[in-house]
Amino acid sequence: MGSDDSPDPFMDEVLDRAVAPYVSLVPPDVLELMRDALREDLLANPTSAKLINRLRPRPELAQSDDVEVPFTQTPGMKPGSEGSGGR
Repeated sequence: MGSDDSPDPFMDEVLDRAVAPYVSLVPPDVLELMRDALREDLLANPTSAKLINRLRPRPELAQSDDVEVPFTQTPGMKPGSEGSGGR
């Protein structure tokens, strides 16, 4: 795990996979420096930070109503007209 004081299992997994090819090639302290530098670069660059956040697994919901979905009315429709068949 890197020297970052906030544990992030997903980022740790990303970094582990990134440095895996070098595990048998460089000493552990150099590997740790590589992880730290990569973490900083990935999070400092806005594009890579967005990509990392998009790759993060979404939290599992216990029920489908665990998330509030705001009501949005379709433009041009009157309230209450959604169910009127009109055939």
